[in-house]
Amino acid sequence: MGVFGALVLAAASVSTLHHIGADDNPDHDLAHWRQADLPGRRHFLVKFAPAVAAGRRRAAAPSCGAVAAHLEERGGRAVPCDVVPPNGHVVYTDLETLRAATRWDLTWLREVLPERKMAPGLWNWESPADVDGRAKLVVTAAEAVNVSAVVTARGVAVDVDRVELVSAERGERHVLTLRRHGDVGRAARALAQHDAVRWVEHTHHTRRGSPLNVKATWTMQTDGTLPRGTNPKDMEHPLWDRGLDGTGELALVGDSGLDYDSCYFHDPDQDVAIYPKANYAHRKVVSYVPDLLNEAGDVGDEMRGHGTHVSGSLMGHSLNDHDAGQFNGLAKGAKMAFADFANHRNFELPLDMRTYYAQGASLGAKVSHNSWGGDTAPQVVEGTELETDYFMWHNQGFTGVYAAGNRRNYGILKPASAKNGIGVGSHTNAVDESLRENLSDFSAIGPTYDGRQKPDVVAPGGGVFSSTSDGDLASQQCDGESKSGTSMAAPFVSASVLLVRQYLREGYYPSGARDAAAAINHPAATLLKGMIVHSGRAMSGRMIDRSDGRLPERTQGFGRVSLPQVLYFADGYSGDRPAGTDNPLPRSLFLLNNATVDHDEELVYCFKVGESPQTQENGPDGFKVTLVWHDPPAAAGSKKSMINDVDLLVQLPTGEMVYANSLAGLEDNNNVEQVHVPAFVKGVYRVFVVGHDIREVHPYAAQPFSLVVTAPELALYGEDGACPAEPSVVTADNGAPLPCPFDCSGRGACGPDGLCSCKDGFFHVGCTQCSDYHHCHNRGSCKPDTTTCHCIKEAFGEECEQCRPGWFGPGCTSDCRCLHGGTCDEATGGCTCLANEEAGFWTGAKCERCAEGYRGDDCKTKSHWCKNNAHVVVTDTEGWIQVDSRKQYANGMTCKWYIVPESPDAKIEFQFVDITIEKEYDFVQIFQGATMNDKEVFKKDGHSGPQRVTSRGPTLVVFTSDHLGPDAGFNLYYTVATKPTPQPTEATPQPTEATPQPTEATPQPTEATPQPTEATPQPTEATPQPTEATPQPTEATLQPTEATPQPTEATPQPTEATPQPTEATPQPTEATPQPTEATPHPTDVALTREPIEVTPEPTLTVAEPGFTGTPDTLVPAGTDVPADHSREILGVVFVLVLALIGVGAAIRYYAKPVGTARDGKEPVTMPTQAENIFDTGSDAEDDSHRKDLGDAGHVDEADMII
Repeated sequence: MGVFGALVLAAASVSTLHHIGADDNPDHDLAHWRQADLPGRRHFLVKFAPAVAAGRRRAAAPSCGAVAAHLEERGGRAVPCDVVPPNGHVVYTDLETLRAATRWDLTWLREVLPERKMAPGLWNWESPADVDGRAKLVVTAAEAVNVSAVVTARGVAVDVDRVELVSAERGERHVLTLRRHGDVGRAARALAQHDAVRWVEHTHHTRRGSPLNVKATWTMQTDGTLPRGTNPKDMEHPLWDRGLDGTGELALVGDSGLDYDSCYFHDPDQDVAIYPKANYAHRKVVSYVPDLLNEAGDVGDEMRGHGTHVSGSLMGHSLNDHDAGQFNGLAKGAKMAFADFANHRNFELPLDMRTYYAQGASLGAKVSHNSWGGDTAPQVVEGTELETDYFMWHNQGFTGVYAAGNRRNYGILKPASAKNGIGVGSHTNAVDESLRENLSDFSAIGPTYDGRQKPDVVAPGGGVFSSTSDGDLASQQCDGESKSGTSMAAPFVSASVLLVRQYLREGYYPSGARDAAAAINHPAATLLKGMIVHSGRAMSGRMIDRSDGRLPERTQGFGRVSLPQVLYFADGYSGDRPAGTDNPLPRSLFLLNNATVDHDEELVYCFKVGESPQTQENGPDGFKVTLVWHDPPAAAGSKKSMINDVDLLVQLPTGEMVYANSLAGLEDNNNVEQVHVPAFVKGVYRVFVVGHDIREVHPYAAQPFSLVVTAPELALYGEDGACPAEPSVVTADNGAPLPCPFDCSGRGACGPDGLCSCKDGFFHVGCTQCSDYHHCHNRGSCKPDTTTCHCIKEAFGEECEQCRPGWFGPGCTSDCRCLHGGTCDEATGGCTCLANEEAGFWTGAKCERCAEGYRGDDCKTKSHWCKNNAHVVVTDTEGWIQVDSRKQYANGMTCKWYIVPESPDAKIEFQFVDITIEKEYDFVQIFQGATMNDKEVFKKDGHSGPQRVTSRGPTLVVFTSDHLGPDAGFNLYYTVATKPTPQPTEATPQPTEATPQPTEATPQPTEATPQPTEATPQPTEATPQPTEATPQPTEATLQPTEATPQPTEATPQPTEATPQPTEATPQPTEATPQPTEATPHPTDVALTREPIEVTPEPTLTVAEPGFTGTPDTLVPAGTDVPADHSREILGVVFVLVLALIGVGAAIRYYAKPVGTARDGKEPVTMPTQAENIFDTGSDAEDDSHRKDLGDAGHVDEADMII
């Protein structure tokens, strides 16, 4: 079934493809896109109906890679593709290619409008009055674009400083620097109108949180409580005591700079290497990436710099013996690669965050620390958030940590809003437990713009004493200061990631003791994030919205990071076994590193809890399981970030089913899901991981994920936790086999393994979900609780099985209105267009326009269409030239028509009926010759009426359009003379037997020339009048020119293009020479039709005459040639004679349309002045479609700013 076979709106999209508050039935104009007439490659939002793949039970949306490959196959050009959640794509292609797609049913199509190709607020953006100086725009394009030329086109007053190409991956990414901040809006609007441009956003200067690590490092390691005033030297650090201080780990830090001669970073024996060089022997700084925005290459930090402070909290380590050691960072044994983002007052991010991440990764960094954020909370997917998600999807071992922001109700800043990173809020930095439970009043709270949970966790950020800078790289100072902010909290989470990574790499899992053979050398970032999130403890103090212990919660996420909650040691967390025993503590941790789940796949893990009375001090409370995955990046401008959906459910020993994230149903908007059962229940727990909706996104066919499980006494079924096949082993707390989840909801059979086998059309754990594809004919959404369908407005019935009157096709989305005699297949909703000489040659989704090679109101007249970036060789002696039959040509076109006459010096006349193209930037040109290097005889832009041009010999017609503001096009009619032979005038009598032919010796007519007498043959039976047998002019007869009035049918001309007279018309003899160039120029009474060469027109001239005649008989208005007064009497006499002979035939000739066939061939219809080259014969319908298409592109209708 092809694109036109089923314009089906998948039921799932009715409720999920739209942002909150949007119309639940936005498909009201879905059928109208088929009338769209948008030439050239553009960005479209498309959605294809889900299809059931081989071996799968349930339909799935096609992957972006598959869509791009199929469209490339159909259109012959590469098609960039981005994913738009939940199941759409943004593709860069042309409409015809989309219409040719047949692999899936196309159910959604919208053009991405210019105002939807930029960050919110840019379209109407005005520079703040207090902002001066330069500004930058980041421009993402699907193919090569001359950014500077686009911005300055059409006289836009924009002062461009420079354009930098920062990435050629998946198209092009440019950074445009403007000298004036006030030019941002104008430049953004100009760029967004370029068809190839995908996204434009403003790069803001960033604002960071305003920048006794001893308290924080103790809190993160022990989670205990100490009385106020406790001596720091008495504080325990159990992880440091085991050597877990980040040794062997490398982090990437990006900030204002680093005072690397501070005692916390200084190495007396090694120099700091400047990137791309690296010195791994340096005890702290492996490589320093200078401020590349500063041509001098800035290194170091400013006075009291932000970067030095956060780096100290992360991994600062003083070698001095005095009290400075109490301010060491949590990962004091780790090293860093530092990227300098300039000083505090000029803090600018890298031009592409992926470049920044890649620099760190190339040096060996697996963790990126970022104590900064953008000026504003994002409203859609954009900028550093998108780049962060992209990099971490393609680099599953890379973890990013980000400060959430320092304005509580201002929203989560990017890139802390990135779904694949760890966003960090702040709590009070205190050893007193009652104070530690308070959220910092400045800590930004969630959710994100699309309702996701951020921050992920919180850490000490209020009143953190750490290293400081003095702006001097030679002082070797050891100073510190106190700062507060989420910037101060984030380093402790980054350090925790380093410690957890070291724990895994040194083989502590699963035995709880260091074991090199068990080392996890490549832990996935999802496992590290999962362990950090899993360690969170619910806070209940000040500034917390919900204090009932249920997580996540919008102010604190998954709680305060507490490493004892997730790190298992066989000898107890502090190294002391419980009194009275030398046995190892029971296992309390299960990890699943980077497993995969496929679409509609259901994985089950079984755990037995409560067999031993021993527990780890400060260890896990209750049964907790955390699921984390990195989600594919969403397209820029998407209002929803999540693409894939993996579900987590837990079945308790009682048989009760528990949903993730403290919800009453399935979680579908976060890539972190957690089930926590704090009340201890002994028995078997079953954990379900379900691939609810998984899209194949390069480079992964299935969704990678990691799982973290803790319980005070945790036993596994097998090494991987897989449930046994024997149902008797999986028992409830009373010893009976566990029941099937939800008793299979009455929609399936319970198997001996305690799992459900669902009926067709039902899926998920316990058969709780119903398929839109099976139950609602893809014409509505299925409600899981009632299995009833909510139909689109064009369908009805219990299962949306019927189309409402006037709607047809599998999706009930076609109105079956086919124009110009086309017929509609009601089963598919598609039109079959007529294509014959009688009805015309039609095409388009509704047969609304001329097929290729035809034009006119009836689409019967042949025409030479543009072949973009190719030559059209024209050998006809007359015809039409145009771009195509649409009403708007495409951007970036180059059309060439090469007219090759039989004679190398043949005269070619061009008549532009109208020209409607963009002024100053689009041009139609004519060159006398085969190339654009030959003599240019015509060039025109803008809008104008009729134009006339004359050329000789091979001639090249060229049309070019730039990348902005396409218009309608032009109508051009041309005629080619087969030989430039002059014709006799009516002042020279036609040869007959009774009238001798003129010779070279024959004097020219004068007043002495005898007047016509009876000897002059009059029309008699011997001289037949023109009839149907009289030869008519052929196609080689040129169209009338301005200086040449039309002849009548009564006077055939003796040229090669005019058939010879019949026997009834005496032929000229050899003694009668033919007229030559010596023949005088015709007078104003001459009626000859062919152009006269004796007085040639100025070479290659252009005139702009009017047109005369009715719409059906349009002829150019001629220009009088000065009369020869010496011959006036003779002319009058000839007129009287001819009036008797040819007046009837002349009237008949002029009564016919100029293009009427006289030789049995197809006529050529001359246009009226008002006729448009792109006329489809259905202006009203086409215009209404264009309005619908524009309105349909709004954000409310597609979860995207398009």
